[in-house]
Amino acid sequence: MAEEWIYVIKKDLNKRISVHAFDPIYQLWQPLPPVPSEYSEASRFCCEVLNSCHLYLFGGKHPIRGSMRSVVFYCAYTNKWYRAPDMQEKRHWLWYGSCVINNRLYVAGGECEKINGAVRFAEVYYPEQNRRNFISETSITMGLFFGFVHDGTWFLNGLGSNHNIVCEAYSPETNTWSPVTDGMVTGLSNKLCISLNGQLYALDSRDRLKLTVYDRETDSW
Repeated sequence: MAEEWIYVIKKDLNKRISVHAFDPIYQLWQPLPPVPSEYSEASRFCCEVLNSCHLYLFGGKHPIRGSMRSVVFYCAYTNKWYRAPDMQEKRHWLWYGSCVINNRLYVAGGECEKINGAVRFAEVYYPEQNRRNFISETSITMGLFFGFVHDGTWFLNGLGSNHNIVCEAYSPETNTWSPVTDGMVTGLSNKLCISLNGQLYALDSRDRLKLTVYDRETDSW
């Protein structure tokens, strides 16, 4: 069967993590099996979906062990959790630093105790070969706000060392990062973005009421 689910990750009053899936066709919620032990009380981890049916949880911060390299995934076909190869480096996030392009999982930024601050190293995971490689480091050290994929390019938006809004774009084809300074970025402050049908939309995160779309011709929102 071909179904589309919405996954919701929750934390209860005892700070225990659970994952639930919503079927929008039948309007049904269902709990997933308990997450693996290292994620039962974790925080600041990321999640993405690969192969249309595998929900990945990766990185994050364990309440005792600190930053993690762990990677686990839930398979909707078998209704079970599995382990995947650890990430190249430990890292945790305040905001997402991951994306999926051409069914490959990219990870960048975050924080790690051993470095004592934000990191620049990045990596990619190939699910078909079950392997990971480092990719080019970001050219800017930033505290990540959010990221999004648009026209096959990964954009990371965050706060630079001078507390200014900065943005970098990663091209998987050339394995290079480049700074972005046009109107698309300058209008992104306090906004959450998503690319849909070739258009880039932004929702103002302050009141969740104002929806804008980026106009490439006028370089404005």
